[in-house]
Amino acid sequence: MFKVKYEQINTIKPWMILGNNDWPYLLGTIISVPILLWGTIGSFLRKNWFSFAYLAVATLLFAYIVPKFIKVRRMIISKFGSDNWVEEIVFNDSGIIITESGSKGVYTSTRRYEEIARVVEDKKDITLKMKTLPNIAFPKDRFCSGNWEECRRFIEERIV
Repeated sequence: MFKVKYEQINTIKPWMILGNNDWPYLLGTIISVPILLWGTIGSFLRKNWFSFAYLAVATLLFAYIVPKFIKVRRMIISKFGSDNWVEEIVFNDSGIIITESGSKGVYTSTRRYEEIARVVEDKKDITLKMKTLPNIAFPKDRFCSGNWEECRRFIEERIV
């Protein structure tokens, strides 16, 4: 069994929360949408094709990313508000158990080793890229039980 435990720092501050939303981000989104649409439509009408293509792609990417980001921010606000939380990841024979503890409660989820698509490692962090989101990320130096090298071998033996 390998265990990682560390504190997650919440970037959402108390003044940013209005209801179940991050209001500064929503305000920025509400302002950005008409600006992007105005630029896209204006460049189309002026037949500035390069600007039109560039802004059209930017608008589509914005429309793809923003709902996902809003969903994640709402989930963080509903689970943790603006408080930091402690994340504990346990790697054992039955799977990967992720426990998040905050002032609003404890949330536990389990993932199987077969769900890991690949392991990404940099100087300080490890990311287990999963076949379906969310990915599992944790600091390399926060192992309470075992170490990363042993844990990596343990994971690689169980990946199908």
